[in-house]
Parts: sequence; C-alpha cells; structure tokens
Amino acid sequence: MRNRVIGLFLCLILAVSTAVILVSVKSEQVLVIGTAVPYPPFEFNHVNSAGALYVGGFDIDLARYLAPHSGYRDVAVKVMPFDQLVPALDSGQIDMIVAGFPLNYTSDPNVVYSVPYWEASQSLVVRSGGQFHPTGVGDLAGRNIAAIDLISQRRLVKTEIYTVVGATNNVSPCTKTKAPCVYRYTSLSLALTDLQKGRLDGVVIDTPVARALASLFNVTFAFKLYNGPMYAFAVRRDHTQLLNSINHSLNVFIGTLEWDELVYANFRS
Repeated sequence: MRNRVIGLFLCLILAVSTAVILVSVKSEQVLVIGTAVPYPPFEFNHVNSAGALYVGGFDIDLARYLAPHSGYRDVAVKVMPFDQLVPALDSGQIDMIVAGFPLNYTSDPNVVYSVPYWEASQSLVVRSGGQFHPTGVGDLAGRNIAAIDLISQRRLVKTEIYTVVGATNNVSPCTKTKAPCVYRYTSLSLALTDLQKGRLDGVVIDTPVARALASLFNVTFAFKLYNGPMYAFAVRRDHTQLLNSINHSLNVFIGTLEWDELVYANFRS
C-alpha cells in the first residue's frame, strides 16, 4: 500500500513537472509576425534615440502587448511586400499577419482571422458641454471641421460631402453656408487644441480614435460619417491555440483605458 501511495505521489510530481515544463517552453516562444511598411500610423520604419532602425506603429505595439498575454516571450517582425504576406503565412515563415489587414481580404482556405480590432471608418467628435450637437452631415453646414490626415497622406476624409479648403493646421473663419469648411490637419493634438479653443466645431478621425478621445478628453462622439473595412490579424487555420489566445486577449483589451491610451499615443501626431 505504501509503495502504491509513493508511486501515485511520484506520478503526480511528474505530471506537475511536465505541466511546468510545457508552460516554460511556451513562454520562451517568439511570435513571428509579418508586416508591410509604410502604412503609418499602423506600420512604419522608425529610428530610436540610439539611431537604430526598427518597425513601429499601432499594429506592432498592439502585437507586442498581446504576445505575453497569449503565452509568448517576445515578438519578431518580418517586413515584406503586402502581397507576400499570405504566402509567407502559408509556408510557415511567419505566425501571424499584422499589417492593417482587412477582414476577409483573402479567400485562402488556410487563413483564418482574429476578431476585428479596428474599424477603418471615420467619425466626428465635438466639444463636450458646447452648444453644437450634430447628428448627421446636414448639421455641418457653415461649420469649421478638421480632417485628420494620418494614414500615409491617403485617407483625408473619404466622403463626397466635403471640399477641402484652407492650409494644413490653419483655420480661418468659415464663410460657407451650404457646406462645412474642412481643414486638413496632420496633427490630432493641434486639432484637439483648436477644438477646445473654439476655433473648430468638430474633428473627423478614425472611428476607434474618436471613441478613445471621448474617454480621454473633453470631447463627445457625435456620429459616424461612413462605414469602412474592418482590420484583423490573420493566422494559419491549424494554429487554433494561437487564434484563441489572440482573440481572448483582444476581447479583454479593446475598450479599456489602456487601449484608449495606446490608440491616442499612435494617432496624436
């Protein structure tokens, strides 16, 4: 009986030791992500204070946050042309695509997507406590509106209602009566300053940024201007554990104050 108890005890120790080893091995793994640059502020080449070149941006910061919460020790970034990301994932060169990758972008049966983490639409924020409470485009006639141009200078305000006037980061009184006066800003921080000073009536920015601003600053989310694509991470279909871990981490993280701060840190300038 005594030998049997000792045997069971040894088996228990072995099982626990094995579990510890498995966790330890998993925590030493590096998550290899594939991305394409430049697509600021999601992905771009950045030079740090020591003069070293590395890839930064919102997507990369998000991946670095998710990795340890999903059982990985670190992230390794591989840069390649956008059209090579799916083949690299298929062949096992990378574990995950992190590149402002639109949901359902590819029909490759080996590729599955995480829960969406970004909505590439644009929305309007206004000053909290002010007298301006727009609910739709028709309320913007004769108003000074800032359009934030951050995404590779390619996505100003994708809607037919605007004719962009004025100089970058510079607002003059709006004289139009049937349409909004839209000014192109390259700095969200400057636009928010002008909004608080009353020089602007509203600021147009990516919808997730607009929602983050509402929790961080004295601004109110007004309405969405138009719908856009959803971004998600992509992994191989057989990487079920990775997908489940990433999805869980995203669901827990998105919408928290820490998430809002990460969003603003990447979109403010």
